[in-house]
Amino acid sequence: MPKIFSKEDVMKKWIYWAIAAMLVVGIGGPAYAGSPVISATPMVKMAKDAKVVFYGEGFKPNQEISFLFTDVNGITANLEAYLDPKPVVADSKGQISTAWKAGRYISKKLVKQGVTVVSLADADYNLLAHASVYFYKDAPPASGQAPLVIATPMVKMTKDASVEIYGEGFKPNQEVAFLFTDVNGATADLEAYLDPKPVVANSKGQIATTWKAGRYVSKKLVKPGVVAIRLTDMDYTLLAHDSIEFAK
Repeated sequence: MPKIFSKEDVMKKWIYWAIAAMLVVGIGGPAYAGSPVISATPMVKMAKDAKVVFYGEGFKPNQEISFLFTDVNGITANLEAYLDPKPVVADSKGQISTAWKAGRYISKKLVKQGVTVVSLADADYNLLAHASVYFYKDAPPASGQAPLVIATPMVKMTKDASVEIYGEGFKPNQEVAFLFTDVNGATADLEAYLDPKPVVANSKGQIATTWKAGRYVSKKLVKPGVVAIRLTDMDYTLLAHDSIEFAK
């Protein structure tokens, strides 16, 4: 009988894969080796019992973690009241796990369909890590297990800013589009600013490219904070997503 993996097993797998990508592929550079890594349920249906599960490693032992979310009105709130268990405190190994009961946010229309981000901070609200979540209304955009994607977690806002992106689990030879929504609400295909381009999965379903984000920084199309990047097929059906912090 085949082994049935729990959501936590799958999320732990993502964590280990992400750490390997950081160390072996070089995503984020040496500065991020040993930094917290967080995984969240990638796609969540917008229902009254909606739940986003988080699992993370690399925090300080016994460190209390705050989960922050900015709603559709631009209001940022601490999600502690809607976490289970709470408060979220790292164990002796620096690991955390909790679930955000997002039903109230959905009922109050404080989230909308699409990719959003959740930020994790320390007691002084210093950003420690971040994760992206896709909320959908009717059915997930793509069937099967979502590809694994990781991007440079923090990018300095300079003219030569670049975001390294690595992924696995795509269909062999599948062409992948990269979408980003700027501060003005305009969504664009980033192909012109990718290197190499176009991005096509190899025979193992792997992709690797770099988003040269300097123009977006120079034109003030990004602002300091955590944003999401979306990966889609050529029909713009969502395949995967990840979050990036732009910092001054």
